[in-house]
Amino acid sequence: MNINYNDNILFYKSFYDICNCIYCKFYRQNIRKTYEHLSKYFDSLGIDIEKPFELGLAYMDDDKIHYPFAQYIVKGLFTEEYDKTIGDIKVSLAHFYPSVQIKGDYFVIEVNGISFEKNIANSEIIKNLEEENGII
Repeated sequence: MNINYNDNILFYKSFYDICNCIYCKFYRQNIRKTYEHLSKYFDSLGIDIEKPFELGLAYMDDDKIHYPFAQYIVKGLFTEEYDKTIGDIKVSLAHFYPSVQIKGDYFVIEVNGISFEKNIANSEIIKNLEEENGII
């Protein structure tokens, strides 16, 4: 894989196509402190972990809020299949993602296995997820 660290830094400084729903805000506010090892890895690539390109729809079980996937744009070229495990999180090359208009070479990576403790979420998120899950 040929990752362009400087292009990633520049890209993420100007990347503002960010969803402001409560689930995306919650993710952005908690991902760095909850997944420090993943954050350090992303920092080494020049990727802002608080700016995912795409997030899977959050869902909740008894004690956690789960995101089935988070996708991130990476400036550069991939030359082979990419699979990396950081702690209990899998990072791999994304094969399906929304269309994006970006100049230069890029690819998209996907993070699987992101979960947050339910007790760090505000009551609005809990209530909405309970309604969506048919709990109340």
